[in-house]
Amino acid sequence: MTWLAFFGKGRGARPRAAEEIGLHASLDETFTAWPFTDASVETSPASPGVYLLYKSGRLVYIGLAVNGSGIRAELESHRHGAHGRCTQAATAFLFELAADPVALHRRYLGAHRARYGGRLPPCNERELAAR
Repeated sequence: MTWLAFFGKGRGARPRAAEEIGLHASLDETFTAWPFTDASVETSPASPGVYLLYKSGRLVYIGLAVNGSGIRAELESHRHGAHGRCTQAATAFLFELAADPVALHRRYLGAHRARYGGRLPPCNERELAAR
């Protein structure tokens, strides 16, 4: 199942059991992500896809790796602060490889907006405001 399954069928939908879903708006003792450390980032793929950044267990950013950048390169740039303090302060990450990462990214952002009253994760909101 994809991360998108977490978001359910609209606002107010309750998440299913952790083993049934691939994406969590928050992390808990039943679900863990990769720690956002240099060692973990180095083991991530250099392929295109979508990645999620968490801070203290809460989803803060939905990111996109395309055009040869790869997930590893994108995560490294966040670790080094190239996207600002919001994402640099992340503590964990997840990723999904995709043949069409742009479409997948749009689906995740759309699903987040649908579930959370039009809002994006906080670091995505800051990124848009800075443009």
